[in-house]
Amino acid sequence: MRTRLSKNNPFANSIRLGQAFAWEIFREQTISGKDIVALDYGAFDAKMLDQFVKDKIVTSAISVDLNKDIVELSKNSLQPNHKLFCVVKGMPLPFDDAYFDIVTVIGVVEHVYDQLALLAELRRVLKHDGILIVAVPGKHLFSFLDFGNWKFRFPNIHKLYITIRFGKKYYQKYYVECANGLVGDVELEKKWHQHFSHFELSQLLNESGFTVCRKDGFGFFFRLLHNIAYFLPFFKRIFYKLIMIDAKYFSKAELFVEARKL
Repeated sequence: MRTRLSKNNPFANSIRLGQAFAWEIFREQTISGKDIVALDYGAFDAKMLDQFVKDKIVTSAISVDLNKDIVELSKNSLQPNHKLFCVVKGMPLPFDDAYFDIVTVIGVVEHVYDQLALLAELRRVLKHDGILIVAVPGKHLFSFLDFGNWKFRFPNIHKLYITIRFGKKYYQKYYVECANGLVGDVELEKKWHQHFSHFELSQLLNESGFTVCRKDGFGFFFRLLHNIAYFLPFFKRIFYKLIMIDAKYFSKAELFVEARKL
């Protein structure tokens, strides 16, 4: 990872380096004296922007997600100037044009079937010259190890694992009935957890009316190390240290970009 992380960046020593990258960009804007109204699309439990609000690098924040269950669990535990609510897949966002200064979409685009439609909607609600921050999985040697595609590559093994860990009702709801229009966390129409090269991501953003002004990423052996740590939890600390060393020297496993609205 090339971006220099501040000592007070709360994500600097974690594997959530996409959030660390976003934190630095927000901080730069705050230092320049701007009041930031921010949107996080696909926020899950909204913890990222909530941390940004606590750190006073966001003036007002809204997080949205398709998952009704996690939104209900999380929406009442946020900072007063941070709201979380559910949105419907494929429907326009309930915000005026040019409403937000910064929009983040971290670990989401790869799950979406109509990526151009999503990016067009995010562009609509972003102010002129506003910032879009995107993080996606990188396409490289170890992409095939992505756990996100096990449900498609090895459906029987995946079903057994999810049923043992979460129960039959959980598997039925999220992988058979496809609650919220998702197969787990991937849109039903897509059925694949996509990986990008920087060229492909830049091309998608350019086509959607954005220009990329900063590129970064982390890791090369990340998926290999993460998978080993997952199956050997007693050695988790050792492998997470190796992941952080890997993140320092490589930038292929996860890709981050800062883009501006044209």
